[in-house]
Amino acid sequence: MGALFYGDRVDTVIPARGGRRHVLHILSRMLSRPEQRGSAATDLKDLLQASRQVIPRRSIVFVVSDFISTPGWEGTLALLARRHEIVAVRLYDPLEMELPDLGLLVFQDAETGDLAWVDTHDRGFRKRFAAAAGRREAALRTAFSDAGVAPWSSPPLTTWSMRF
Repeated sequence: MGALFYGDRVDTVIPARGGRRHVLHILSRMLSRPEQRGSAATDLKDLLQASRQVIPRRSIVFVVSDFISTPGWEGTLALLARRHEIVAVRLYDPLEMELPDLGLLVFQDAETGDLAWVDTHDRGFRKRFAAAAGRREAALRTAFSDAGVAPWSSPPLTTWSMRF
């Protein structure tokens, strides 16, 4: 088992090895990563290209992401899937699909740190948000299908936090 960690870019490559100690090493490195603040938008294409270069032989590759990325990663995923078996593990929160009516809230972009006031009481805004999420879902399903990758979605998150 090996790992590639991605923040703004691929910043950690742990070559594949066997054994319990190696798995514990990967978990330790994963848990000790510093929190990214003010980073650029995620570009999965960089991660997938690095994966193609780092993984020397046929492998099972787990791509764990929310798959919210700058466009253009789909072709690289398809190229990676030609050589490897890909398991796309998608992390998501149901609130990313449909906003509840909670009134005026401040949202912080997890990647850039930008703040935005959002009136979730506005029914029109919630409909536009849900429509945009639906389009993103459809594009994601198409990308996985075109690449020949079957996605696995995480169970919906049961807890969430917001900063006020």
